[in-house]
Amino acid sequence: MEIGLRQEHSLEPPTMCRGAFPRLSELLEDEKYPLSIRVVGWGKKLERYANLTDFLFVEIFIKWRSACIRFYKGKGPALKDAPGVTEEMLSKWDEELCEAAELAYECAFNRITTSWTCFRDGFLRGIE
Repeated sequence: MEIGLRQEHSLEPPTMCRGAFPRLSELLEDEKYPLSIRVVGWGKKLERYANLTDFLFVEIFIKWRSACIRFYKGKGPALKDAPGVTEEMLSKWDEELCEAAELAYECAFNRITTSWTCFRDGFLRGIE
């Protein structure tokens, strides 16, 4: 009998929000949402982020931008492990990010042009 070790290599880069937002992850499987977020986020440097989830979270909740940069540099924790972040916070953000993705789809579908800043600020006013 031969026993061996199997090492798996992921081709995906590490993401700050990995596993933090299951509802958003499911929503983003429908291609209309990623496309809509890219349309609304036109002009933003999406390539800065490992994926759209990180982009959407950090560019809506901009106070997390420095934490994301530290995570990408290997000097900070993933969002789920960040000090002070609770399951309740993650669940609330998951719901809010799904709402943002829905709003992005509505804007793209209805051909409403807006800057990312106007989109984000309007969205944040709506969830206050």
